[in-house]
Amino acid sequence: MRMLALLLAVLAGPPQRPPELQVNLVAAPPPPDRPGDTSRSGKGWGCGGGSVEEPRPRPFKVTLADTDRLSYQLGDTMSFNVIIENTSTARVVLGISRDPDIAPKMMSPCRVVPPGVHFSANLVAMTKKGQEALITGGFGFYGSLNVPGTTLVLQPGERARVQVPGKISPGPDIESVLTTDWPQHAHIKALVMIDGESIQPEYSDNALEIELTRRLPRD
Repeated sequence: MRMLALLLAVLAGPPQRPPELQVNLVAAPPPPDRPGDTSRSGKGWGCGGGSVEEPRPRPFKVTLADTDRLSYQLGDTMSFNVIIENTSTARVVLGISRDPDIAPKMMSPCRVVPPGVHFSANLVAMTKKGQEALITGGFGFYGSLNVPGTTLVLQPGERARVQVPGKISPGPDIESVLTTDWPQHAHIKALVMIDGESIQPEYSDNALEIELTRRLPRD
């Protein structure tokens, strides 16, 4: 019987990978405009983040698949694709709504109110010395398992290709880490953060190259 089971396993071939989910967050509606809501203290990233959990086995793996162009000017809006694979034995939950009120944050400790989740994916430029500079920002996505249609749940072994927007933000970090020669070629990685019961940051295992140029002043 054991030999028969082994033969059947060989004939069946390797186990099939679950199909890759796809979600386009570039098309997500903007945050709702709520007249009279002049303060969002403690909501979204309003309290400035929090401490990262102690090192533990990676809950998910990130791959930077591609960017929508190969060359950008500082200040450009762009999009890129990240592949997120659940490598843990628990589900991974991503927020996919632009409404921060779905996942407000407590001020102390600085954590998303359960069962909310905050998800973001940004690009960082890397140098040969290991330095890094955040070059995109401004887009966050929120969700709650109590609010249908605001989360993407990855079961163990599942993976998703997520298209997210970004803006190449000029600032001191870029010029302090990168060279001062323009245009320049930047090696970039994706930084994915999931903030829910804990803060889980993961860099992509791979890096891509893009060209960055300054935006020429108007006459």
